[in-house]
Order: sequence, then C-alpha cells, then structure tokens
Amino acid sequence: MQSLRVYPSKLKGSISIPPSKSHTMRALVFAALAESPSQIYNLLPSPDTQAMKKALRQLGCTFDGDVVIPGPIQVPNEPIDAGNSGLVYRLIRALAPVDISGDASIQTRRPIQPLLDGLKQLDSGSATINGADSQPVSAMLLAMARRSGRSELHVQNPGEKPWVAMTLHWFDKLGIPYTNNAYSHYTVTGPAIYPGFTYTVPADFSSAAFPHAINLVTDSDLELGNLHPDLTQGDSQVLALDPLQGGTIDINDMIDSLPILSTLGCFAKKPLTLTGAAISRKKESDRISSMRTELSKMGAQIEEFEDGLTIYPCCLRGAEVFSHNDHRVAMALIVAALEADGPSIVHDTACIAKSFPNFIQEINRCSSSLALQVLEKAPLEAL
Repeated sequence: MQSLRVYPSKLKGSISIPPSKSHTMRALVFAALAESPSQIYNLLPSPDTQAMKKALRQLGCTFDGDVVIPGPIQVPNEPIDAGNSGLVYRLIRALAPVDISGDASIQTRRPIQPLLDGLKQLDSGSATINGADSQPVSAMLLAMARRSGRSELHVQNPGEKPWVAMTLHWFDKLGIPYTNNAYSHYTVTGPAIYPGFTYTVPADFSSAAFPHAINLVTDSDLELGNLHPDLTQGDSQVLALDPLQGGTIDINDMIDSLPILSTLGCFAKKPLTLTGAAISRKKESDRISSMRTELSKMGAQIEEFEDGLTIYPCCLRGAEVFSHNDHRVAMALIVAALEADGPSIVHDTACIAKSFPNFIQEINRCSSSLALQVLEKAPLEAL
C-alpha cells in the first residue's frame, strides 16, 4: 500500500493538468462505434482508460497506438472487468449484453440494476429510469443511439446534468439526432452512423481544482498549465467559486468537487455548507462520510447530513488519514495536509493515478523542498 508523508509547504511553478477522464472515456466509446478509424490525442494515462480499452477489445475493437479501429460489436466469452470505473461498468453494458463486474467499490457502491431494468424496458422503444446518477442516463442514451428507429427515455429525479450534457455534446459533434426536454425526457433516432474522427482530449477541470485549492489555502503560486475554457465540464464552475467566504453551495452540477470543497471549508471565514451531494455516497467511496471522517482526524468540525456537509472554520493539525481508495479524497486530504500544523501521512494513495497520474511528481517539482514523501510501506510509529 503506497502512503505519503505530507509536509506543510508553499509551492511555486506550473502544474500540467492531466487530460479529462470523462472525455477520454467517451471518446474511446464513440470511436469504437464509428464507421472508420479515429485518431484520439492526449488520452488520460489511467487505469480506467486501460480498463475501457481492454473492454472494447473484448467487444471486437482494435487499437493501433491511439488510433481506434472499430469492429462489429460481439459478445465475448469471458466476463469484462470494469476495474474501478463506473463508466466502463455502465457504458460497456449498454453496448452489449455482457457479463461485467469490477472491484469491491463497483460491486457494492455503483448499482447497475437500474440500468439493466432500463435496457430491458427499451426493448419496447421506451424506458423510465432514475437519473440521480448521470452514468445510467448516458448509458441509456448510448443504447438508444444504437437502436433502429425512435427511442424514448423518461428520467425521474435528473441530476449531475453537466455529465449528461457532455454525452449529448458528443451526440452533437457526431450528428446523432436527439431531443432533450429539461433532462427529464429524451428521444433519440438511430441507428447512429458516423465516420471516424480526430479528437484531442482537453485538460480536466476536476483535476485542476486541486492545485487551484492549494493556491487558495497555502498562498502558493501555481500556474494551471494547458487549461483552457471548456463549458462541457461541470467542474469548471469550481474555479469561479469563492468557497473561502463560506455560505451554502449546491454542488450537484459539480459533484466531483465535494472532497476538495470540504477541505476548503476548513479554511473559510465562515461555515461552508455543501448540499445536493447525496449521489456522492455512490462514488468510489461514500465521499460525504469519507471526508467527514478523515478531516475530523485533523481537527475539523464537520456536520454530516444526508446530502452534504457543513464544515466549520478551524486550524488543521497533522494526522494519519486514509483515502478510502478514492482518488479525489486522497488529493483533497493532501491539500489539507499541505496547510496543516505539522506533517501528516495519507494512506492508500496509489488510487490518485485514476485521474491525476503525475500529481505527486508535479507537487514535488513545484516545491523548494520535498512536500510529498512516498512511503511504500506504512510506518508503524506514530507521527
């Protein structure tokens, strides 16, 4: 288990923001369904990307470097392993009736039954699903695009709308006809037929939120390299917020920001309440519980409720904390530790590679001394 000792630090330099995980995964899937090969540049080098490519190979797709060569969709004899990726879990199952599983988090936190029920209903041309989690909605839209004729989808409790909008952005890009009524009713006319394409994956605003937060709480001077405006990413809103003023923020449209906003709340002038985040309990970890538990070890005072948290301003102390095998929780705790009173240890940090593979190296490169020390085996002694 990889752990990190984190020393309070101020950083200076340019941090290269990694490619968008959400766009990487969609680009691969839509390329696999095209009529001809596609060239995709700047794919995120992530375990999720590898899991998606392996799954697409099992369905009949091939790769020549980052050129995606589509083939007729086939049902493999072997089960597909989604790893830790909810998008692989949901999107691949929408493409074919395959046996698919994943790690413990996928099997216990990321239910697939609502999608399976929706796909079964879709045999009649119309389906109704709960949309609190955007991934089954995106998966249903993908399945509808592969059907012949007009399909209809009714969505109850639509949430995480920017991530559905990202899928529809790909529909627009590829000329797939659809209608969208307030994210609660869709029609799609298929089958979608489009040529291969060339695409460069943009930088990930969800990942950019972490060095941005370091600037806010440690008085660091980090430039967010290769980050350009991208309205297709919901978490781009985070960089326009001023969470250090406290108040209440409904974060459903920037749901992946809950861990880092929880950290920022500790340094705010007034209490910060995050609402609209119930679906955060169904991510790689129960992020509401994870952040309350771990920040409390550092001295934070946090109230947890069903769909969010209230974080009270405090001074954090160094402590031994755990990532819950959640990449965003791990990075949020590292940001907290960079401004804590004394060093901290963050356990189980290899998961950071899921979305920000070079995070540790980039932080240390911008530090005048070693900010993050890799500990391959967790120390037994107390800090």
